[in-house]
Amino acid sequence: EKDIKVTFPHEYDPKFQDKDVIFHINMHEVKQTHRPTYNEEFIKSLNIPNVDSDEKLKTHYKNELAKEKEETFKQDAIREISEELIQNSKLSYYPDFLVKEEVDRLNQQTDQILKMYYNKTLDEFLELTHQSKEEHAKQIEENAKKNILLYFDINAVAKQEHIVVTKEEIDKKMEDETIKSELKQIEEKYNPEKKED
Repeated sequence: EKDIKVTFPHEYDPKFQDKDVIFHINMHEVKQTHRPTYNEEFIKSLNIPNVDSDEKLKTHYKNELAKEKEETFKQDAIREISEELIQNSKLSYYPDFLVKEEVDRLNQQTDQILKMYYNKTLDEFLELTHQSKEEHAKQIEENAKKNILLYFDINAVAKQEHIVVTKEEIDKKMEDETIKSELKQIEEKYNPEKKED
């Protein structure tokens, strides 16, 4: 049991910067890391399907890293292309109903992320980030307009380049769990009676 006196750094939260504080510490246990022996038994204990040897484990992680790098590259490319499209867009009119719909969707998405990953409400998050509700609402509206801009720009590019999505591609994409979840929300909002059309 111990008192530890520290001074918060100058670059810290303005409410606490340069202030002295005492942390009262109760240490309950000390843990030690033991490096396991790298052998066949250890490899099997990882419970990776079809991996039971050193060679297979290396191949597994090599494939995982390649997939990860490919996904990172893809996401970076999408972000850069999206920014380029938004910057060079000729669209200046935003239909009000679309902006409102997208703002609602982004707010809903923000609430879900805060609850699921951080167990926080929007008010708690705004307090932590020292952001007002007005600033947050303005940011959400800006993001909504960017998304709408991107939607129209992507459609314009698709039309210009004669890019057509097939029914098979749509059906395959519909199997994605995220898409299923979004479709369910849309259906609950716009089609509570679940009419086929």
